[in-house]
Amino acid sequence: MTAPMRLRLDQATRTAVSERYEHARGAVERTNCQMVLLADEGRHATVIHENILEPGPFGPARIASASLLRNAQRTREKEAFVKAKAQISIG
Repeated sequence: MTAPMRLRLDQATRTAVSERYEHARGAVERTNCQMVLLADEGRHATVIHENILEPGPFGPARIASASLLRNAQRTREKEAFVKAKAQISIG
């Protein structure tokens, strides 16, 4: 088991990071704030990773996997279209 991340914020800093998280427009900024807040709670790096990168059915790994599957399907469809078009041109 990994050691907990050593980060201690005073109350004012924690409040500022929490407010920044709530008002952040970008996903990267929200993710960074979330990692800081979880580390301040004494969470282990593996737990932080699980909370941020695998949150339910719409986690980044699952989205990337679905995207790869869609791209593979599109490639197969394009190849079939080109093959059919070539057969029409020849015939």
